[in-house]
Amino acid sequence: MFMPQSDWIIDRDGLILVDYVGRFENLNNDFIKICKKLGKTARLPHIKTSKHNHYRDYYDEEIIEIVARWFNRDIKNFGYRY
Repeated sequence: MFMPQSDWIIDRDGLILVDYVGRFENLNNDFIKICKKLGKTARLPHIKTSKHNHYRDYYDEEIIEIVARWFNRDIKNFGYRY
């Protein structure tokens, strides 16, 4: 969870090894896209719901810098920005 996700899908040369990367913030829609691509029908249950604010509400400048350094490759590879 606290390691860059790029480590799971990128080879030693920095090439992404998968055709599609679903995003957690778009989980249900991306799951449907993947199922269609695979020709499968499935439902993704939502078991553990929680109520919370947008992640930016919990980040100050120091935390933003820490996350930006630690997850730099993920931010670049997956097109994230603050």
